[in-house]
Amino acid sequence: MKKKVPLGSLWLGKLLLLLLFSNCSIAAVCDDLPKLSLEQCGHYDFIAYGRIESNVNCDDKKVSFYPIYVFKGYAEDKTIDLYTSCSDNGLLLAEGEYWILYGFYNNAQQIKLSICGHSRKQTSEEEFDYQQDLRGTSFQEDLNFIKENFSLKVFGKKELLPKKYEKVNPKLVPVLLGVGLLFMVIGYLVIKKLK
Repeated sequence: MKKKVPLGSLWLGKLLLLLLFSNCSIAAVCDDLPKLSLEQCGHYDFIAYGRIESNVNCDDKKVSFYPIYVFKGYAEDKTIDLYTSCSDNGLLLAEGEYWILYGFYNNAQQIKLSICGHSRKQTSEEEFDYQQDLRGTSFQEDLNFIKENFSLKVFGKKELLPKKYEKVNPKLVPVLLGVGLLFMVIGYLVIKKLK
């Protein structure tokens, strides 16, 4: 003779399991990642290629990074600290891996990394590169793009780059000033006549 299992106990057991394991899994939802371009690189404060020197410390969310090339941003020392979460939207970084990292400075001038950015790991020849299918470019193509479009930064030296303006021919300066003065006089006369 079979015993009947009360349905209430199975329902309660499933509910308890759901509540027990619901806080263990967190997923990051990212928007579609646009193709790597100069415009996309402009959104980042820090771009570098290098080796991860330590595993992520989940308590202070810090990882050591040895930049081989710094393309954008500031690196005071040869080994710098980067910050990423062990959960939420942090990168899965492991000691000894090579990465192209794209980061943002927070208010404390710490470099923050996110899984939703263009950062990517260099994979070996035997390993399948899933990012290549998603992005349409290989790791080496991304690295070459950055090398072609950015100059290498010097360690320990902050760079303040002037905004680039198109130079005006000095002979045109009096003409442009005269045209500006003419428009101001015409505007003054029109306003005076309307009153």
